[in-house]
Amino acid sequence: MIDKLEVRVSSAAKFTKEFESLFLGAALHQSRHYKIVTDLRAYGYDSILHYSCRYGKERNHKLELVDTAAMTLAEMAQEIESVFRVDADQLAIMRLDLAVDIEGIGVPWFAEHTRVAYKRWLGNLGVIDSTEMVIAKFRLFITARGRT
Repeated sequence: MIDKLEVRVSSAAKFTKEFESLFLGAALHQSRHYKIVTDLRAYGYDSILHYSCRYGKERNHKLELVDTAAMTLAEMAQEIESVFRVDADQLAIMRLDLAVDIEGIGVPWFAEHTRVAYKRWLGNLGVIDSTEMVIAKFRLFITARGRT
């Protein structure tokens, strides 16, 4: 399942009319990489908006969808399209966190058989319910019998 999704949105993309009025009154702050950041969960959305990247010519935006484990792909697309007037299927994925619980296949098998580009850190955290937990910076999370 998809646990978290971040998509790149062009700086040319416009807000939806409904969201534009909310954005004007939202609590905004700055971050190191984006001119404006606002947590939209306080307004009934399941996302965090990172507006206008400080680096590069494009000044793209990032929409970070959180708590997506219970959402379908259609609901994720609807969340994106409720903020921006875009076709969600055409956006580039910046980050994808996956969660998996497969009975009978241990975490060591995944650690040995999974290849991920740009993997930077892998740590062994110990044993929980006879299932070894491994968390990697490449954001492949495997749960032990439903627990993270």
